[in-house]
Amino acid sequence: MLRIIIAFLISSLFSQNVENVFYDFSRHQGHTLKRGDLLWNEDWSSNGIFFDGTFSNFSSMYGPQIESNLFKSSLDSLEVDSIFTKSYFDYVQGDYFLDNLDLGINYIRMNRRIDLNAFKRRYAGLYNQYNNKSGLITPVQYTYIGRYSYEGVNDQLSVSLGNFNSDFGLFDSTNISFLDSRITSSNVKYNFSYDSLDIKVSYHNFLQRLDSFHSSSLNNGVVYLTRTKLSSSISLINSKNFMYGALINFNKRSLDIDNTKTYGWISFNVFLKNKKSQFYIGVNSYEDGQKLIASGESNFKHNSFNSKLNAGRSLKPTHISFTDTILFEQKDHFWIENSFILNKSKIGIDFAFYKINRNSTYMGLPKNGFNNWMFFYVNHYFSNDLFLHIGYSLVDNSDYVSDGIKNRLKIKVGNNFRLFSNAMSVHYSISLNGYLNRKNEYSLSPVEKFPFKTDQISELEDIWIPYFNLKCVVKNVEITYEMNNVLNIIYDSLGKSYNDNQIIFNQYYPSASRMASLSIKWSFLN
Repeated sequence: MLRIIIAFLISSLFSQNVENVFYDFSRHQGHTLKRGDLLWNEDWSSNGIFFDGTFSNFSSMYGPQIESNLFKSSLDSLEVDSIFTKSYFDYVQGDYFLDNLDLGINYIRMNRRIDLNAFKRRYAGLYNQYNNKSGLITPVQYTYIGRYSYEGVNDQLSVSLGNFNSDFGLFDSTNISFLDSRITSSNVKYNFSYDSLDIKVSYHNFLQRLDSFHSSSLNNGVVYLTRTKLSSSISLINSKNFMYGALINFNKRSLDIDNTKTYGWISFNVFLKNKKSQFYIGVNSYEDGQKLIASGESNFKHNSFNSKLNAGRSLKPTHISFTDTILFEQKDHFWIENSFILNKSKIGIDFAFYKINRNSTYMGLPKNGFNNWMFFYVNHYFSNDLFLHIGYSLVDNSDYVSDGIKNRLKIKVGNNFRLFSNAMSVHYSISLNGYLNRKNEYSLSPVEKFPFKTDQISELEDIWIPYFNLKCVVKNVEITYEMNNVLNIIYDSLGKSYNDNQIIFNQYYPSASRMASLSIKWSFLN
């Protein structure tokens, strides 16, 4: 059973092809890659909570519930006959005043469900860089999430509300740099099905108050971002289980600084679906005209071989902070995921291609460019619950916004066993992440999350980061000890400087040193 659980967790992690790159091991700041593509100025969601990606693009910042459910649209379907209450708390303490607390409760009564979550993170950093203006070591992040779900015979309703408060200092030459963000995201989804008819309606409202000061920012002071998105679709299912219909999205984004800038756009699609494939084609309409958009996805399975491919053309508005009129960036993409199981091994080969086109250049961004990404991985499971994971990725691009890392290598070894007459289960893993053939290219700014190109492109040293994880589970109690960047701990014992092992993924942030932490998670089921 343990082998099955671990195999599922590892396969799920790497099948999503999502990687969070951390600027510090508290997971407070960093950037996200999805199939080798840097996430910035793009909408994203987590368990039904919608985020406008103008100033917010890093899910780990908002706590484990948002991070673990990144790109998941909603919670699992309700079990109509279920009646239980599940609650938990997860407390983490570590180096440099790391102090995390994650609380949650899941209340299910028949076809109704209520989910509540609260998260707090305190972290000063190696250089005390996250300390706010007061000089006191206070929490840098507060997160509050509430969700109500109802599932009837023919309809489903979901209402969610998230509040995300961030207040921390920024590493800068001015010595007074800071970021204070207040986000409220409200979301309503309704689905009605009757016979062959299916209707879906969703409404998202995203509000952000951003107060900041940093030498890289063009909008120091208080700015207000407002985003609304209304989606509606209607579809019919024919006798051959094909679903066809139409989807329309209404979008409005406003930014209030000294004056107010407001953009609006509409996208309309017709689609055709079945259990294995789905195809969309439509137009994106805005004040200056219309542009074609399309996407298609298909799944293929034969014995132990699985393949999924996706291709399409999408549009996104340019960053509202730096343009006075609405402009769109066109992105063409193609990706394919292949995996097969051979004895006790799961082998995967993934590939993605992106091509970007901008009608006009702004803030030094390239007008045209492409990005190729390939990912190869092997998950092998030995006897006695021993497992080995090897993952390798390669990026080749030209005039494309990326983090400048050409090759990535990940090796992970772990095992699971039981002690004390099987009363305690023990899980441990040792991993090594390598970031190779790096170039000093683009960095996301700390405030606007806009990519700035480095003036002088140069080769950078490779980065190797070893990790150690030990988890003990007794009934519903989990105790975990983690050690991030073991090399710095070794350097400390040898009396060497932190400069001997620099870990910098963004020019606006200092080097990450190390992180040792102890966490206790206790779950209750009534």
